Amino acid sequence: MTRRSHLSPESLARLALGERPSATDAHHLSACDACSRSLASSRTLTDALHPPAGPVPSRRLLADAVRLSDRLGSSASAPARLLSAWAASGPQDAPAGIRSASPSARQWLFAAGEMEVDVQAFPDGPERVRLLGQVLEADRGVLGLPIHLHQGSRAQMAFTDQHGEFSIGPVARTPLRLIIESDEALHEIALDVTEDGPKE
Repeated sequence: MTRRSHLSPESLARLALGERPSATDAHHLSACDACSRSLASSRTLTDALHPPAGPVPSRRLLADAVRLSDRLGSSASAPARLLSAWAASGPQDAPAGIRSASPSARQWLFAAGEMEVDVQAFPDGPERVRLLGQVLEADRGVLGLPIHLHQGSRAQMAFTDQHGEFSIGPVARTPLRLIIESDEALHEIALDVTEDGPKE
């Protein structure tokens, strides 16, 4: 009988987020010290990324965090180092209160599965706009979702921050496709940014 390989980061992420292990996974965890330690580390990361009133981390973000944590090592400071590295790579210039629209912004509200998506296009000079948005689930920001913006053959990518907010651009005023990559599906949104929102 061959020994089963270790649990994947995706499996550890699901378990750390509260999914019940299958009988096979439970048996493996009871026999494998490495996976038991990885699950404990994943739960520590989950607690750090998901405080009681904080944003809901995506399974993809947590799986990526598990992979990175393995590279950082099992020291007590690894989760803090990981969070510091992640925070430094997130959107930097999104203003507070994205959900309160500027008079000159175009705004779109969408449902993407269980999530609510608010996207606004703000003028950034005469020919360009900057997209600011927020992704909520159960009225809480969704942390670490990949957001892809396609404009013809060009593409840009961002991740939602701890408030579920993201910023992309500036981009030219042409038809855009925004793709939100959730754990379950890809949600595509067509955006017409050729005109500003209503004037005061």
